[in-house]
Amino acid sequence: MSESRTLWWERATEILTDGSFAHELRQIHGLANLVEYSANPTEARQAAPFTYNADRLYETAIQLFLATSLELTAGAELSDPSIRRAFLTIGRLLYFLNLGEKEHFATEELLLQSAVSFDLAGYTANALVALRLKDGQLGYPRIHDEPSPADSLYLLLNRRIPELRRVVQRWNSRTTAPALFRNWQAHLSTAMDLLARFITGGGPELLERGTRSAQECARLLLQSGTTEDWLLARSFELVASRLWYTSPWLLLPQAVDNFSPLWSAYVRRLALGIGEPQESPITGDRVRSGCVIDLWPSQISALQSGLLRNESTDWVIKMPTSAGKTRLAEFQIISALTRQPGAVCMYVVPYVALANETRDSLRNSLGHIGIRVADLFQGEYALTDLDQALLVRNDVIVCTPEKLDLVLRRNPEFLSQVALFVFDEGHMIDDSPRGIRYEFLIDRLRRFRQRTGARFSMVVISAVVPNASELAAWIAGSDKALVDTDWKPTEVRFGVFHWRRGGRGDINYPDVSQGRGENYYVPHVIERSGPTKGAYPANKSDICAELARALVVAGPVVIFAATKRNVSAVAKAIQRTVTRDGAAFPIPTDAAHQTRLRRALVVYSDYLGEDHDLIRALKAGFAYHTGDVPQSVRAQIELLFQAGTIRLIVCTNTLAQGVNLPIKTLLIHSIYRGQGQPISSRDFMNIAGRTARALREIEGQVVFVHNNENPRFSVDEIEVRNLQSAGNHIISSIMLIYARLAQSRAELATDQQSQLVLRRMSKLRGQGVEDVDLEEGLAALNAQLLGLLVEEQIEEETVDAQQLLGGSLFQLQAEKYGVATAPIYSDVSGRLTGIRQSIIDTNIRKRYFQTGLSSESCQSLCETAGNFLDMLRVAPDDIAEADGILKAALSVALRTRETQPSHLALKIDDLGALFLDWLRGVPFSQIARPAGVSPEELSHAIEDVFVRKFPWGFNALFILTEDDIRVHRDPLPPYLQFLAALSRYGVPTIEAAICRAIGVADRRSAMRLGQVCPARGNLNAVTDWLASLQLRDLVEILGSADDAERVFDNLKDAQLGNPGAERFRGGQWLDVEVRGLRYHSRWEEISSLSVGDHVVLQREPNNRDDASAVRILLQRLGDEMLGYLDRDISRIVSPLLDEGFVMRATVSRIEPPSRPFPAGRLYITLVESP
Repeated sequence: MSESRTLWWERATEILTDGSFAHELRQIHGLANLVEYSANPTEARQAAPFTYNADRLYETAIQLFLATSLELTAGAELSDPSIRRAFLTIGRLLYFLNLGEKEHFATEELLLQSAVSFDLAGYTANALVALRLKDGQLGYPRIHDEPSPADSLYLLLNRRIPELRRVVQRWNSRTTAPALFRNWQAHLSTAMDLLARFITGGGPELLERGTRSAQECARLLLQSGTTEDWLLARSFELVASRLWYTSPWLLLPQAVDNFSPLWSAYVRRLALGIGEPQESPITGDRVRSGCVIDLWPSQISALQSGLLRNESTDWVIKMPTSAGKTRLAEFQIISALTRQPGAVCMYVVPYVALANETRDSLRNSLGHIGIRVADLFQGEYALTDLDQALLVRNDVIVCTPEKLDLVLRRNPEFLSQVALFVFDEGHMIDDSPRGIRYEFLIDRLRRFRQRTGARFSMVVISAVVPNASELAAWIAGSDKALVDTDWKPTEVRFGVFHWRRGGRGDINYPDVSQGRGENYYVPHVIERSGPTKGAYPANKSDICAELARALVVAGPVVIFAATKRNVSAVAKAIQRTVTRDGAAFPIPTDAAHQTRLRRALVVYSDYLGEDHDLIRALKAGFAYHTGDVPQSVRAQIELLFQAGTIRLIVCTNTLAQGVNLPIKTLLIHSIYRGQGQPISSRDFMNIAGRTARALREIEGQVVFVHNNENPRFSVDEIEVRNLQSAGNHIISSIMLIYARLAQSRAELATDQQSQLVLRRMSKLRGQGVEDVDLEEGLAALNAQLLGLLVEEQIEEETVDAQQLLGGSLFQLQAEKYGVATAPIYSDVSGRLTGIRQSIIDTNIRKRYFQTGLSSESCQSLCETAGNFLDMLRVAPDDIAEADGILKAALSVALRTRETQPSHLALKIDDLGALFLDWLRGVPFSQIARPAGVSPEELSHAIEDVFVRKFPWGFNALFILTEDDIRVHRDPLPPYLQFLAALSRYGVPTIEAAICRAIGVADRRSAMRLGQVCPARGNLNAVTDWLASLQLRDLVEILGSADDAERVFDNLKDAQLGNPGAERFRGGQWLDVEVRGLRYHSRWEEISSLSVGDHVVLQREPNNRDDASAVRILLQRLGDEMLGYLDRDISRIVSPLLDEGFVMRATVSRIEPPSRPFPAGRLYITLVESP
């Protein structure tokens, strides 16, 4: 048997390394892609010039699977790289055979075995894609009445754990007891039951018994000679056995110092699914999907590096996009909250769009175990009192670097509450001029921890940092504190579209990394029609439009163009294609997609008007995404694309800024901006890396589009932009500023030294330093140097810059690359000394620092504040009568260099009237637009000035003139006290601003809620009131069912009733509020309760408003209902109740009726029973 097994494995190894097999694999790969893109697959197969033998390929796949399986039986490990490579090849081959030859083979058999192979290779996301394809082609399987290897394998592979538990229960509850099953069926049923219990609750003994039962089932089937069932049972056994290597229940306790109840709750919730309950197409039950039962190879590698050990505090994580970085960040958050209960974790991202997505993702995974997640990024350059209140209410705060910088300037004591900083998209450190703030922010945190002994950790995450070890040496003090993996669950292919003779268009995929020339190709993707001179498509924009029409059938398409002009040309070409074909790009017709589309059109129309190109584009089934499109509209475009409502976007690099989109194909229209300057390598790889999203595709493609018959020169483009490029290094922003300065100031270095710096920067970054804005960079540097003076409390006449910048990224890289630093340190010392001498008073210096503005801007604000301060004395109490003081505030706040409006289409005089309309909640479409100003320009003015710049300047004015303000007017009218927040959200009251801050998306609804809110001006009180609202309340308040449903969804997403991680103790939830008391008039019964009395929990899965609803019953009143669990707690508890876990509830607190809560308030404690 051993000799036979060895011969099988030797033969398998020969096949895997055989050139003819690789050639045939490339051919079936090409045909699979062609069939995906073709409207007529049969015709495509017949026309394709491929020579492989499909039957031989299938037989080879089965031989490889059996040989690899035998190798495992003989003692090989599933973690063996050669075993995993073999299974990956099998999975891909079977997947491509199904796509290319599905009429030739049985789809179910091919895709099920493909999914098994992907799973055993560690590519579980690809296994799910294969099963989804099977279900799409054949429909969902019918579960048998008796234990079946096919059913068991399908449910386990598909991570349908709730259905798996229910199927086992039904099998075991049939009149035929398990003991009467055929012997192998009894073993299979036992294996499924034990595995389900292990997956949802841990326990290695359960996994051991479960895998042993699965092995015995396979053995009995082999003896009985039922080959097909044996292969399925053997596959089930192997998939189950892989949990020994990948299960969080086994790996995480080994990787952390304290596997706390919070960890257990998190792992179990992942296993039970984190989506909303929906009807299962398999069993008909309402169950959750999205179950996570294993870790990916990249995540396992990170744990093995010691990522979660207490003694290893700071880390740099370098992983490709879609390789599981966010899950590692979640691990860090759970670990931090376990180490320091009641602490706060800060998740820092550079872009608002990415912050929105990150907040929602963390709420979805962490909110369901009671961890409160909030955002703090609107008006990122200002910190309001409302922001300060949000900081202390939540466990995780998602913010931008600018917002975190202001938090630390205004409230440095907050650092004592922080356990963890996660810096996502860490490559932004050298993004001038923002990078200087990002770099100094991390350095200031390092220095603060050294001074004070603070206990927080820092983690920097990026997908595109070739010199990640330098960042680790800087942040963690060791280049060993690095998780660096290239593993990715999907593959990205780089290809070139070109014409062949006869007008047929092919996509070639050159294997430039191996230097072997053409790897494989897809023929006849589109055709050129018409005479030579009038042929269509005639230019690259038309080609992109036709390619998009062909490729969108296979999955979502993004067309990238380097300039806004090119985006416009491509969008027009797509519109011409739609007009000529008489058919828009398809938009799903189901209710959810149509509701999403209708809501997006409302936003589009509100911001852009009814007759805008984007409106026409959306109705044609696509969108374009550039910096000219208002942020609110861009957010809607991203939402529609993520949801699959539209499947085609044309964009510039605005779409590369961190947002994760399900891109199957990225078409490259152009990579050169004006004057022949290519886009940066990092920008290119940022968007290219977002193709082939895990769980959506097994591979994606980046295709350079050419309008010629000789594409060979474009291979150079691929090589330049390839992930293996030597460029993209993160360079200290200080280094970049002085490299740029060296071009104009010879005293910084000799000409030879200057050229050396420039050459090094160009080589390492993959581009020169011409993109560095010198004026902005120096201003940002001066502002950060002021911060160092204040935080380090430096009083010496002459400041030693070398000592102050010790341990910085600049110093580390200067030493490593041999950059002459003496003239740079001299210049920095001069700047520090100049700042200190110009601001002698330490209190004034501290106030300057708190604003985040440069000292020159602070001085300018103080000098121009007189008129505003004089008007304060007579300022009216009502915002409706406050035109003068509001315009004066606007005029002063926008006078600094940092807060000056950057949109020149609007005059300063025009802003005053716009400001009043904005503050008073006038709908965007009704705001009076100055002549010659487009809707886009107006929207940008509002976002730039009223949302960002004015709150920053006005907050700075208050900080600098606080004493004078108190002299002139104390107390201030509420609208002036909270004016920065009102401006940020475009509403007239603080209650409406709170509604907007915690999740209500539109201004009109927020203002209406603010008007009727019985709690006034207090974040916690307003939040509690909003959390108590049911859908029927919102319909009554807003007067529109559609508006009410939208706001209800906003409030559910905000998780207002989430208790917070600090109230989860040892498997119990403390002080959970019961909602809806006023609907049942139960105060008399409630008032008779005592602390410690028992109440009953009962699921209500068919609740129209909330599928996770849990009712609270009073047993001594015949199970009469008192109310409902808060909906956020219901999301935590309902999955446990659905899966048979027992929760015990007792009264913990009772509050009598009050104005906001006329029926009183009832709180209970929930304890999970053993």
